[in-house]
Amino acid sequence: MSGVSKPSVRLGAAALGAVGALMLATPAMAEEGFRISQTCAGCHGTNGASPGETIPVLGGQNAAYLADSLRAYKSGDRDYYVMRIIANGFDDKQIDAMATWFADKPWVATDTAFDAAMAESGKSVADDACASCHGDGGEGTDTGPRLAGQPAAYLVLAAQAYKNGSRNHAAAAAALEGVSDADIQAASHYYASLR
Repeated sequence: MSGVSKPSVRLGAAALGAVGALMLATPAMAEEGFRISQTCAGCHGTNGASPGETIPVLGGQNAAYLADSLRAYKSGDRDYYVMRIIANGFDDKQIDAMATWFADKPWVATDTAFDAAMAESGKSVADDACASCHGDGGEGTDTGPRLAGQPAAYLVLAAQAYKNGSRNHAAAAAALEGVSDADIQAASHYYASLR
């Protein structure tokens, strides 16, 4: 996959920033992260444990990924007007505090529906197209967020956004190039089934 190195460098820089934020985390930063995170609870659930079909779980997700995602909404690299408005309300220090706070929470896999037959056929698609960045079983890596336990409907929307360019990430777009909509559906149900 030819586009992998550039986004990895970008996420790598974000990861270093998040590691620095974690190393410098103070009780005041944790308190600020909690306070700001309450903005997200209405959609993403208490402690980032999303109850929705199209809304991702944030609690327990990689801090660097969360901070990078908010900055992508803020810059327009991710095109979703609600999240852009929300992200623009925070400065970098607040974004880091919030990302660190969510990353510190336990992962609570969504309890949303998935199709078992689709999940079974989606494993090979996930292994071929997604595992190099998201890890075997979608547990997440340094370069890709956790997918296991996310809602299938959300994963479908996210994959389609990478394919159509409304989420600007070269590695994700390259990984999904040539992956059919049916295969995206199947892989999404596979990841949703991993709880």
